[in-house]
Amino acid sequence: GLVLGLSELPYLVVSCTAFTFIFYWLVGLNRDWGWFFFWLLVFFLYVVFNTYMGIMLAAWLPNQGIAEFFGLAIVLVLSLTCGLTIPFPKIPIWWKWAHWANPLAYAINAMEASQNYCEGSDCNYVVLVDPITGKRTLTSVWEYLRISYGLRYGDTWVFAGALIASCFVMLICTLVALKFVCHLKR
Repeated sequence: GLVLGLSELPYLVVSCTAFTFIFYWLVGLNRDWGWFFFWLLVFFLYVVFNTYMGIMLAAWLPNQGIAEFFGLAIVLVLSLTCGLTIPFPKIPIWWKWAHWANPLAYAINAMEASQNYCEGSDCNYVVLVDPITGKRTLTSVWEYLRISYGLRYGDTWVFAGALIASCFVMLICTLVALKFVCHLKR
């Protein structure tokens, strides 16, 4: 189980680094090298989490078709509760726990906060228009994201740590499956 996870790391490092070097600068994200490497770290950890989740599903489930179905269902729930499809402040109270247990939510929050956090007059601003009254309001992009999506800046490293913990949870679940689940029994 551990070897399965470790054997994926060299490929993931190369592919995530190549993707990030192209994507990050092409899109025009924050020009600070520190935030570039933080973004790369968070992206890498989320890709590792997804890889380890796939390995875990393959270990727990009897065949590829069932593993694909459960993988799709998990990705759907992660996407719905990450805070983008339905912004965190608008997620129903009974689904908030799914947001806090969601590695995608931690990745998005860390990536967005690292790129859009701003204080002072150096910020990017956006004009919001009330669709009913037509009233225009000038606000910083960070304030809009913070209020509308519930993003938090001060916890970016905590969120990266949560991604590391999520990877370890997937590895432990894989080890448990390899130890106790055998699909060859008749």
